[in-house]
Amino acid sequence: MQLVMFSGNSLRNRDWVYETKEQFADLFDSFYVQRYRHWDLGTDWIDLPHELQILRQQQTSFRPGYGVFAKSIGTVLAVQAIGQQIIKPEWLLFCGLPLDYTLEEFPQFAAVLAKCGLPVVFVHNQHDPVGDAAAAKAYLNPKLANTKNWQFIETPGDTHDYEDYDLLRAQLKELRG
Repeated sequence: MQLVMFSGNSLRNRDWVYETKEQFADLFDSFYVQRYRHWDLGTDWIDLPHELQILRQQQTSFRPGYGVFAKSIGTVLAVQAIGQQIIKPEWLLFCGLPLDYTLEEFPQFAAVLAKCGLPVVFVHNQHDPVGDAAAAKAYLNPKLANTKNWQFIETPGDTHDYEDYDLLRAQLKELRG
């Protein structure tokens, strides 16, 4: 089974996604990690339209039955790609929803998720600085409440770091079946 991975925006997140891939190496036989162009250009912010175009080119190499693991802005990239039918994963594991960005730039995020009906698990630190867990859940719940395939796991913490690999591995195992 293949895991498609989208990290957060910063260079630190680039390093994190590759470390995370290593933590999951025994769970999947193939990985695709999106390497964001802005990292190589030295710019501060992801170019989502460009990254969606890269996905259009790469998605033909994705194996049927793949899942998506994403953090922060990567969750937005994943949901935009799903909404545009660029990618068609079987399930989603998301960490650290960037709530303010989502509300301002992609407020239909939860509606797109509800419409696609995929199993999705959110792992979110209680006091994540890019979106408090209670606020993130309050945003998601009205749209996803009638979707039986979603779960919100609030974890202790006041950072935007998601390194509880035991928890993440357990969720991946459950999602992939």
